Amino acid sequence: MRFFPYFLSVLGAFGGAQIAFAQWSLTMPIETINGQPYVQLTPVAEALKATYQSNPENHTFTVYYQGRDTSLGEGSIVLLGSQWVPLSVKPYWDGSELLVPLDAIQKIFVVNIRWRLQARQVVFTPLIPSDAPVSEGARPLIRD
Repeated sequence: MRFFPYFLSVLGAFGGAQIAFAQWSLTMPIETINGQPYVQLTPVAEALKATYQSNPENHTFTVYYQGRDTSLGEGSIVLLGSQWVPLSVKPYWDGSELLVPLDAIQKIFVVNIRWRLQARQVVFTPLIPSDAPVSEGARPLIRD
């Protein structure tokens, strides 16, 4: 514990670090398909102010968020930037809406996931500092 105050004074000597609070969270309803939890991708993308293009006829969905493109199709592998990344289960099209497993949201938007099982909801919060919209909750982060 003696080291911590010294560390903070060293940080202050080098211009200091500011404590910022990532103050947004997003609560979404969960839909269960074959025992797997899914969320609708479009409302999440809109809430996080991502740019997206949905093409239900071709079963493709592209999201642009914080400088990174993500492409989803009918399979359980997504193109995240220039890297192919597996999902736990494949996305599901319900008419014109794409439902994705929770790990897809976690990988696309780089978020933490917290379940509310009784309410059949999931809460997403930032994993890293971002310029995403601010709503509720707080978590300290160190920002230069």
